[in-house]
Formats: sequence, structure tokens, C-alpha cells
Amino acid sequence: SWIWDDLNRMGYATFKAEDGCIANSNMVQSMQPNTTHGHALRDLYCVDFERPNCVGGKHASEYLFEHTKDFIHTYSSSPKTPWAAFISLVDTHEDTNTLASILDQYLESFFKEITNEMASTDTLKNTAILLVSDHGLHYGPYFQSLEGERERSEPVLYMKLPETMHEGHIHNEYLRSNLDKWITPYDVHETLLDIINGGMPHNGPST
Repeated sequence: SWIWDDLNRMGYATFKAEDGCIANSNMVQSMQPNTTHGHALRDLYCVDFERPNCVGGKHASEYLFEHTKDFIHTYSSSPKTPWAAFISLVDTHEDTNTLASILDQYLESFFKEITNEMASTDTLKNTAILLVSDHGLHYGPYFQSLEGERERSEPVLYMKLPETMHEGHIHNEYLRSNLDKWITPYDVHETLLDIINGGMPHNGPST
């Protein structure tokens, strides 16, 4: 199941953006289905610019975060329209961690601002927030270390789940039992489906 299409069918407003030119990515464009509906920030970064990735005097990710905040602000003020936003940051794909350290301050500011706003409108308790990486560094000197090899195989996954998922005893039991277990992207996919469908986990404790 392609979650973005499921969300569209269920009436969600959607937003998708990357701080890179996905139009030039053969891998992304070859993926099927090619979901095109919803709000998107696609072509802004399809220009030539020198690293660090700056556009018009701003770091590239700043535009991405600004557009995402505008989308969230617009639909958070409309309780009848659920929303989902996906942003992908590719600026960390370099082996010095310079761009990643620059990105940290923008990411921290973004999360603080949107969570404070959603808390003030009482939408935070019904919102899932995921911070995910597909892998750690897989080249450069840090990757050659034991820590680097482990980080590549155990990428970041932080999840803030809706409060409604903690209200039932069974949900809490599943979440606690999975806390220190190995999981896969398929598990995350199933968990997201459970959230948007508002139902109980249907694949047992692995969900």
C-alpha cells in the first residue's frame, strides 16, 4: 500500500518536499507508483549552486522548513482537514558532517516552532511525528570506525505518537515490547497505517 495514496483517498491534505533536485534522480523517478497529488516543493532546488547549499542568501533547508511550516499552519487551523507532511533532507550526504551540523540548528528550531504552535491549538496530541534516517554515513573516515559501521546499520528512528495510541492497554503493551527490538521499514509502514486508520495493530506485537 502506498501511504500517500491512502492518505489522499481518506481526505488528508498532503505535502512533500526535498532539499534536492529529485527531477534529476533516476532512482526516485523510476519508483512506482509515482505519486504526484498534494502540495509539493519540487523544482526550487533544480539549479546549480555551490556547497554549502545556499539559495538567495539562505541555506537550502530554510526554504523547505518555511514552506512546511506554512502548510502545517494553514491546515492546523482547519480541524476538519487532517494533514500529513513529508520532508526529506539530503544535505547530510557528505562525509565531513559540516552540513549536518549546520542543519541541526534549523531542524531544532523547526521542531520547537511547530510543536509549540500545535500544542497551542490542541492538535499536537493527535499528531504523529517521525524523525527517520535510511542509513548512517556509509563512506569517509568515520564510517571506517566501529561506531560508524554500527550507525550505518542502525539508523535514527524517533517517534512521537498520538496520545490516543497510549490510551489503550494493548497499544502500550505493544509499544513497550517493541522498544528495544530490531525493526524494519515495513514495521514503520504498518505502524503508520494503524495510525491513519485509527485501528488496533493488526499484525501482533511486531507492529
